[in-house]
Amino acid sequence: MKKKFKHSIILTTLLILATLFLFNCEDSNPIKTEDIPGRRDYTWRIDTLRKFDPFYRLWGNSPNNIFVVGSGPFDKKSIHYDGKKWSYSTHSGYISLHSIGGFSENEVFTGAIQGRLLKLNGTNWEIIKTFENDGSNEIGINQIWGFNGNNFFAAGGCRDVTGYYNKTVIYNYKNASWNQLNINGAKGIVESICKETTNSPLYFNTIFWGGGVSTDSTFLYEYSDSKMSRIYSGEDDYDESSTISLVGNKLFFSIGKKLFLRKDKKFIEVLSLENENYYNKFWGKSGKDIFLKMTDGLAHYNGTDVEYLFRFDKRKTHVFDTLLFEDEVFLLVYEDATTMSFIYHGKL
Repeated sequence: MKKKFKHSIILTTLLILATLFLFNCEDSNPIKTEDIPGRRDYTWRIDTLRKFDPFYRLWGNSPNNIFVVGSGPFDKKSIHYDGKKWSYSTHSGYISLHSIGGFSENEVFTGAIQGRLLKLNGTNWEIIKTFENDGSNEIGINQIWGFNGNNFFAAGGCRDVTGYYNKTVIYNYKNASWNQLNINGAKGIVESICKETTNSPLYFNTIFWGGGVSTDSTFLYEYSDSKMSRIYSGEDDYDESSTISLVGNKLFFSIGKKLFLRKDKKFIEVLSLENENYYNKFWGKSGKDIFLKMTDGLAHYNGTDVEYLFRFDKRKTHVFDTLLFEDEVFLLVYEDATTMSFIYHGKL
């Protein structure tokens, strides 16, 4: 009887040790999000924002705190979503708002023409900075991006002799002061800007408007160690247009109808969309969870294949911007045919 009892204790102890070992192995080697294909079973709801004046950008730090900005009437240039309803936040002025970015509920910024950067103070937008370039404030702040409220970028273009915002400008706020980056040679208004880490190179892409004299162009630039280099140029069309986006913690490049990573100064192809209606813009949570802007809707890449999430019922309908959370996505959509702005809200 004692032997059986002793053997039972030994067996139980071994099972406990084995279980602990397995749990420790699982804890030390968790399944990475990057290895899990993104889900596609979203339930979609469409919220109508307004007619005529379009909204351009959206930003939020949670599904219950989202801002959309654009042009429009005197006091209706920005709108806020609290998880239940959309309501206008106040902006006293005639300037249109073209970009938005933030880091917390108390650190939300928007960019406008005339070189103006505004910060949200409650429900009011207040001008906190007016940028100049060679004595001119004819600047459009088209992008705001960064790591935190003490290290971020405001970028866009300055009006040149052609009347277009084709002279690239980038300003960096760091250690409580603003610094204009020396990017002489870059041209076009900044359409996207980001970097993987605080110590990695800064990348940005621009659109150069030909104004009917020449074809609109697209450029990709790398800025590192206070030096800038152009890494791609092409025509701004379906086959050659370019953009960049931070997907998870990796920077992806879209050139024409292909997505790339960049390593050792070379582009590495990740996905070819040559036979798709890809529209040169994308957003993602990971390399296996990427949303693709299409000419006729929104598609999704899960690491294996591309599948439409939905198709638009009107021609020339555009996804201007996207905001991705773990279980929810928000798309800023504009219809040319109706001049209506919408939010497509998807939930898993």
